[in-house]
Amino acid sequence: MIRKPASASATPSPRRGLPWLAWAVLVLGGAVIAGAVWLYLRVPPIGPIELASRAVVAEFQRGLPRDYGNGLVLESVSLQGTQIVMLIRSTRLGLDAAARNKLRFEQARRDEKALMLPFCANPDVRALLDQGITLRRRYLDTQGRLFFDITLAASDCRPGGPGA
Repeated sequence: MIRKPASASATPSPRRGLPWLAWAVLVLGGAVIAGAVWLYLRVPPIGPIELASRAVVAEFQRGLPRDYGNGLVLESVSLQGTQIVMLIRSTRLGLDAAARNKLRFEQARRDEKALMLPFCANPDVRALLDQGITLRRRYLDTQGRLFFDITLAASDCRPGGPGA
């Protein structure tokens, strides 16, 4: 009689547990999910005020750059924290011209403030102003140096306010 080797007579036992490739896929999937959760928690959610601010900025950005008159160009509009900033650049004058004619530029500053007041009647802008957003016009010379800034806040829109 022929004897079978001991290893050949026993039936092979089924493998228990998952194969190593399945474990690797599970670990990788868990890492991807953990990374996504970390990114989600790290980026603050966008609130309704920021969404509304972005919508107003997008509206102001249409057609830029565009002529603003008197040798000025409205170059860009952006949201910077709690301010909507409009960059207006002179195509003719440098900062040296402003230094030579301070009275003219002070008058221009007052005139520009008055030109911002109609934004108080815009319901979208007014709602943002009432929530603490400030509208800022930043006037730059031909080299990008600051002539002056003009701001519009909710207090400027109220009866008896500085802009009223």
